[in-house]
Amino acid sequence: MLVFKHEVLLAFVGRLNHDREFCEWFAAQPSRALASHGLVRRDLQDLAAILRTDRHQQEIAAALEPAVQVLLDLDEDAEDAGRGSTPEERLARLDAELRAVRDRLAVARTRRRPWWKFW
Repeated sequence: MLVFKHEVLLAFVGRLNHDREFCEWFAAQPSRALASHGLVRRDLQDLAAILRTDRHQQEIAAALEPAVQVLLDLDEDAEDAGRGSTPEERLARLDAELRAVRDRLAVARTRRRPWWKFW
């Protein structure tokens, strides 16, 4: 089941990266966009916890964790009826984070340890 969730999370994030209409939907209705992939807020919370404790690829995990936190924040913000931001503001924040995570990942990949430094 855990491997299945990883695949679903990867498909979800991939769709956020490559499908503009899906991004707009997520910004407007995050919980419904998550549900379209069989995910719930708890799955993102679990992913964030895993990324915070990852010891094997710390640089990559550190680059990804803020993006997952933004997804959680956007979901929470959308559920805060009337007091949260507008879908347009959430979409702008999502777009900015997707660009930022690409940059952070590019830097993290250049800092990877050589294979022989396993400690």
